[in-house]
Amino acid sequence: MKKQILLLLLLPLAALAQQQQTVPDVTLQTTDGKSVSLRSYVGKGPLQIAFWALWCEPCKQELKVMSQVYDSLNKQGYTLLGVCEDNQKSMAKVRGFASAKGWNFPILLDPNGDALRKLNGLNIPFSLIVDKEGNIKSTHIGYVAGDEVPVEKEIHELLPQANANAGGGTGK
Repeated sequence: MKKQILLLLLLPLAALAQQQQTVPDVTLQTTDGKSVSLRSYVGKGPLQIAFWALWCEPCKQELKVMSQVYDSLNKQGYTLLGVCEDNQKSMAKVRGFASAKGWNFPILLDPNGDALRKLNGLNIPFSLIVDKEGNIKSTHIGYVAGDEVPVEKEIHELLPQANANAGGGTGK
């Protein structure tokens, strides 16, 4: 009897664990004040959503490196999306900062932390790798130099060309 009760308690948890988490339909602001859905960035290829702030040095280091990856892989379908978690007072500085750094990827503003909370982020830097269907494939917390290597590998594996060559043996 105890085993049956335990099984009944664990079945809903197992079903919940098997559900694929997807990108929520959260509306954020662009740096020029337009409203945009987070889900609108899904579908082209792998998407990396990187939560950051002006005051967060590891965040800026991660985005500096991933910006280079974005510049080289964007035409193949990879999208890097920076979601800034600064407060209302410092939001005005974000656009100029990103421009000065030469960041060409989209920057969205999340001053209340709504998107971060909905994606179960607790601290920044926090990033997610999402496939073209919107399924969250992995999450990454924190950043130290070298963390970009496995992230870039994940991105390459999700690129449309990588999937087309998966059965053909590319020798990579």
